[in-house]
Amino acid sequence: MTLYGRIGVTPEVVLMGIMAGCVFYAPPRPDPYNEALRDALGQLQQGQVLFNAPSEMTPGREECVAVRISRSLTEDITAGLKRYGATGRDRLLGDAFMIRVSPFMTVNVSGSAFSIAPLTPADQFLEDGQFTEWPYNVTPLYSGKHPLILTIGI
Repeated sequence: MTLYGRIGVTPEVVLMGIMAGCVFYAPPRPDPYNEALRDALGQLQQGQVLFNAPSEMTPGREECVAVRISRSLTEDITAGLKRYGATGRDRLLGDAFMIRVSPFMTVNVSGSAFSIAPLTPADQFLEDGQFTEWPYNVTPLYSGKHPLILTIGI
């Protein structure tokens, strides 16, 4: 026997129906919080982020790692990075990549194999027309390949 329920069928009723050999169908209810979050994210503008870190580091030697975020897709957010200790060694400069940005962003760099000291607050305001930067002093604690994790929040 197959019964089709309507919206409002509780998990207990479905369980009892399954135990009795019945199958209930209840379409999922729209989640108002997910819809509100989707709408809010859709209203955010596109920006760019750059994570500048050495591709190789020496244990015990402090390096400066910088994260830059801009609300503009055309701004050169690589300008002036050498002032943060970029040496002749290869750095993970690459191209900036696009992300959705808000006027207020949170950035965090972490990694269990590193001692990491932020030089600015994690929460910062992004001004129009210029990038915002989060510099960190990062010291590797161990030899080997270890991830440096970038977390960005809106």
